[in-house]
Amino acid sequence: MPHHNLTVYPKCTDKIRDGKMRLQICPNDKPYAVDDLLVLYEIENTDIESEADKPLLYTGRITFCQITDVHAGKEFGIQAGFVALSIDCTRSVSCIH
Repeated sequence: MPHHNLTVYPKCTDKIRDGKMRLQICPNDKPYAVDDLLVLYEIENTDIESEADKPLLYTGRITFCQITDVHAGKEFGIQAGFVALSIDCTRSVSCIH
């Protein structure tokens, strides 16, 4: 099964795991397809503008979701170059780095 690695902020992780957040919007830079696996790596909240040159800090929380629908830019008001992914959180694990 194809998989795609993405990062996610802590404020979203629990909502995704609880099934309250079932949509992920991201750049349309990968060949996303229905039934692909999303691997969401939680990162610490940072000020993206002022820390753009610093590496991301991972928390060790990883969430696995299945893509259930894909809507590319210009559909349903989605900005060109972006994609809205309907997701179903199937399981989650925590890792220690």
